[in-house]
Amino acid sequence: MALARRIREETGLSVHVQTEPILDPALLKELSSMIDSIGIFLEFFDEKVRQKICPGKAQAFTQEDYMRSWEMAVACFGWGKVWNINIIGFDEDYETTLKGIERAARIGVMTSFFLLRIGSPNLGEFVPTYIGREDEVLQLHMELGKILVKNAVDNVSPESSGCLGCQGCNATKEAVKWAKAALKTKFND
Repeated sequence: MALARRIREETGLSVHVQTEPILDPALLKELSSMIDSIGIFLEFFDEKVRQKICPGKAQAFTQEDYMRSWEMAVACFGWGKVWNINIIGFDEDYETTLKGIERAARIGVMTSFFLLRIGSPNLGEFVPTYIGREDEVLQLHMELGKILVKNAVDNVSPESSGCLGCQGCNATKEAVKWAKAALKTKFND
C-alpha cells in the first residue's frame, strides 16, 4: 500500500491494483484512499469451467465471496471503478456468463471479456472453443456492451489506470461504443 501511495503522490498518476476478493471493509476503505480503481477478477461465471480451470481460486473463494467483495469495493471506490474480467474460450455457457455480468453490473462492477488466445502458454495445442463461433462471440460482445451501458458501468476512459483505461487487448470499448450508438438510435426513432 505504501508503494501505491508513493506512486500517486510522486507522479499524480491514476493507480489501479488487482487482487483476490477482499472481505474486510476497513482494508478496502484504506486501499481506496491510495488507489483509484481495483480489479477483483472472477474470470468465469460458469462454475463448471471455473472449477476446472481455476481450481485453487474456486476452492478459496465462492462466487458469492466475489459478489460480497465487489459490493464492499464499490462502496469504497465508487460505481464503475471495480473491475472484473471474464475469459472466453473454455466452452463456457454464454447465457450463464451474461447473467453473471448483469448481476455484477447491477452492483456497479464493470466486466470485460478476454478471449483466450491460440497458443496461450501452458495450453499446448488447445484451440479456444469460440473458434468457428465468431457470430456468437460478436453477439456476446454486443450483449456485454448493452449490459454495461444500461447499468452505467461503461466508463472506459483513458484517464483510468490499468486495464480500465487501456482496453487494448479486448473489444469492450468497441462493445460499449456500439451499445451507446444502438441505444441512441433506438431513443431517436
